[in-house]
Amino acid sequence: MSRIDAVNAVRSNSTNSQTAVVEGALLRLLAESSPRADAPQITSRLARNHCGTLVSEEYQPDVHDRSRREPNNYFPSGYQVKAIDRFMRKGDTIQESAPVSYEHFWEKRVSEGRPTTVKTQVFECADDVAPKHPTTAAHQIAEVKADFTGIPEGDFQRVLGPDNQWYYQIWFEIEMTCYSTKRRFVLVYKGVRYHTVEVDYLQPTDV
Repeated sequence: MSRIDAVNAVRSNSTNSQTAVVEGALLRLLAESSPRADAPQITSRLARNHCGTLVSEEYQPDVHDRSRREPNNYFPSGYQVKAIDRFMRKGDTIQESAPVSYEHFWEKRVSEGRPTTVKTQVFECADDVAPKHPTTAAHQIAEVKADFTGIPEGDFQRVLGPDNQWYYQIWFEIEMTCYSTKRRFVLVYKGVRYHTVEVDYLQPTDV
């Protein structure tokens, strides 16, 4: 379940991503300079990195680092851990300029007040085997959010949690679109696009 927090894009420093950008830029230049039907076209490529969002999971002793557990009565065990839920794995085939959506949900105890802002952090990792938790290798690249203050409180779904407390449960989507020089992330709720963040592959000094 997602515990989502603000809104700044940061630039990736992955050298693998930079290689992908250079390859894509060269192919695009060739395609634009040649009107032939057989000119190189970018249709799909392999993901150079893992990508996912930071979520709250129920603590499991055989899966998670005990030092990372936090109290959360929503779960039967009474504990949660912050983990990275990967929606794209290194080596996956991705279509350029084609948006893909990934579903998540966010919860909050009703007694704590109505939902006002939902936020989520996007993480990236270039290692072949991505860690379960945020690390130096698995670093944050962006945050997206939605302002729900204009939505009537009665429109939010409520569910009874394992602790017999009522919770707001909000299902939403993270839409990702990959381009040759950047990625675009959008938080979408009930068909409404609330916020867009674009993340460049290259640092300004590399351009």
